[in-house]
Amino acid sequence: MNNQECKRLWELCDGATPGPWYATRSQVNDYNQIVRYVHRLIGDDNPMNRGGTPNLLELNPSWTREVDAAFIAAARTALPALLAERGQLRRRLHQAHVEVDIQRNEVIRLRAEVTRLEALAADDVVELQPFETWG
Repeated sequence: MNNQECKRLWELCDGATPGPWYATRSQVNDYNQIVRYVHRLIGDDNPMNRGGTPNLLELNPSWTREVDAAFIAAARTALPALLAERGQLRRRLHQAHVEVDIQRNEVIRLRAEVTRLEALAADDVVELQPFETWG
């Protein structure tokens, strides 16, 4: 998923009715059809929103199963959480790449130092001066 797709999903989340949403059991509507409801609870925990809060979706089970209604309801809070976690993981991955680059540069520096020291040690003879002659 690229950044443009994530941005589009964030826009959908921002524009949707705030959650959490809930899926309720099936019920017969005014047209004698069995429907499932997806709704949000506001100040009243009545699952059919008799307190005046409208249902968000009315799903006709001829094309929707109960698990579909549950999925739609859960997606309202799950999608923003997943997008946020994706952002955190991408930031952590970027930081890991920065750390790898720092460590790679240190390895290069240390290898150069080893090469320099090996070259010094390989010189014909390094003559050591007695301590008394120092300084």
